[in-house]
Amino acid sequence: MKLVNTNKDSWMEIDKIVLVVNSIDVDYSEKLSVNLSCNFENISKGRCKVRINEKTKKSSNSLSIFTDQALMIVDIKYDYVEIEKLVNFMILNKNNKKKIKAYIAIIENLMGNDSGCLFVNKDMEVNSKSISWNIPII
Repeated sequence: MKLVNTNKDSWMEIDKIVLVVNSIDVDYSEKLSVNLSCNFENISKGRCKVRINEKTKKSSNSLSIFTDQALMIVDIKYDYVEIEKLVNFMILNKNNKKKIKAYIAIIENLMGNDSGCLFVNKDMEVNSKSISWNIPII
């Protein structure tokens, strides 16, 4: 994300990241993995890579934000059955012009301004509270 050095008083809290999915790749070698390339709907600059992998005992959903690049990486952990269901729903969107959206509610709020710029003064990893999907079918 772009490093912004201005007065934080003009910034507001962002408690949800909204992603628009541009492409989907499925990797199935030993374990199922889904990789999404996304843009932001509520942040003006940058791109996002989403990695959906099988849940392990110590895994949690998180997003990583970097100061030196306009990139956010989101790691989502689901059970195998949940990944399979999600992929099946995504396939239904294949010929639809409307894009899939992901809504990621985060535990620690980020700071953003009216222009959609993030206030990022250091690399950080933030855990997510919940993730929901909007997958247009018709």
